[in-house]
Amino acid sequence: MPNLDTIKSAMPSRFSDDSTTDPFEDAKRAFELYRDGNGTQYVQPTGELGLFEKDPDRVPPILHGSDHVNLIAEMQDRRKLVKALADIGANPVARLVDAIAVHDAIVSTTLVPNVPNVMTLTVKDASKAVAEYADQLARIGTAKKAVDGLKIDAYRRIVRTCNDSLSDVLSDPAVRAEFDEAAKLFTESYPLVRECRSIADAAGADDTGAGVAAWHTAKKAVARMDAVVDLVAGFAAPEQVMLGMPTSFRARLGARRVLGISAAPVDSADLFRALTDHGIDGTKVPKGCAWSLYGAQLDASCTLALATDADDLQARRDDYDETRAREIVNAQNGRPSLVAHWGPMP
Repeated sequence: MPNLDTIKSAMPSRFSDDSTTDPFEDAKRAFELYRDGNGTQYVQPTGELGLFEKDPDRVPPILHGSDHVNLIAEMQDRRKLVKALADIGANPVARLVDAIAVHDAIVSTTLVPNVPNVMTLTVKDASKAVAEYADQLARIGTAKKAVDGLKIDAYRRIVRTCNDSLSDVLSDPAVRAEFDEAAKLFTESYPLVRECRSIADAAGADDTGAGVAAWHTAKKAVARMDAVVDLVAGFAAPEQVMLGMPTSFRARLGARRVLGISAAPVDSADLFRALTDHGIDGTKVPKGCAWSLYGAQLDASCTLALATDADDLQARRDDYDETRAREIVNAQNGRPSLVAHWGPMP
């Protein structure tokens, strides 16, 4: 295994205009060199931080244009998780804050060559200056590929931290209190506005104004529950697939796991039937549907309550047998069960 001096020689001679500055002086971690099966070399940090697993056969993926855009959007969504926790007074998840800071430090790394001033060069110095400049460009090109790999590894550390912190978020008193209060308000208001699709419907439901009040209460409660479900989904979601269109946290989790965040299924067929009646397909709620997933869950006799931890969320997902439920409901309605349920798979 090459020593650190060898690694330094493969990296840029400097990161700033000060050519005397050692770019590794403040890194606080060493780098090791690896070679993949095709002979391509790359570096990754080692030491006490333990950011990345050593894997000599892994090649850091190359970021293409669309992948770069996807990663930016993904990082914006991951950052919002920190803010969402703060907004409801929950534990900030220090490990996630640290992981994002490591990512930002890597992304902010700049590789700047020392461009020779040809207007002041003598004939004697020209060849040496140009050769040194070309050498810097070559080193920066090599380093840029290595840094791109570190960016991906830093992002994956963020995802792993989120997934590992899922149970902590689900058990956080502030998170649970926020959902429980909103769920209580929605459960109490929903019977008055179940058939209403607009505030005008609610206004016409009675002459006392109770329908309008219930409408506003239920709408606000849905928004609060959605915010908590999105928060939990962000901690549970796997990494964004870089090739293809960006996907939401809910889409990556799949319908069964998303439903399990807010309620445990009582009867799979009843839940499937209620979701169908509300026009809900997968995790996609039709435009104009006021009650999101929660109205369907109440109609299926579910109790709105957050999963207690990651294992409980997985158990709820497994308890909802969507395939069997479809068969039962289709048989009751005289329809064949030939088409799979559209929507993101778990």
